[in-house]
Amino acid sequence: MNRNHELLQELTVSCDELDDLVDIARENGAIGSKMTGTGRGGNMISLAEDEATVKKIAVALERGGAVGVWTTAFGL
Repeated sequence: MNRNHELLQELTVSCDELDDLVDIARENGAIGSKMTGTGRGGNMISLAEDEATVKKIAVALERGGAVGVWTTAFGL
């Protein structure tokens, strides 16, 4: 995910706002984070190891200016 986001930046389909949110998610424990959709103000997605990290990332994204934060969990 992280490398893919770098490639999307090189293609200039990302934007400063998405790059900032991706950085915030990574700085707060995201295993991987990248923009998704068409970019330039669209959406980003992140993966976390556990629920505590999900919550930490969500709070940091909201504080960082994310318009909305949605979380989900997958169990085995």
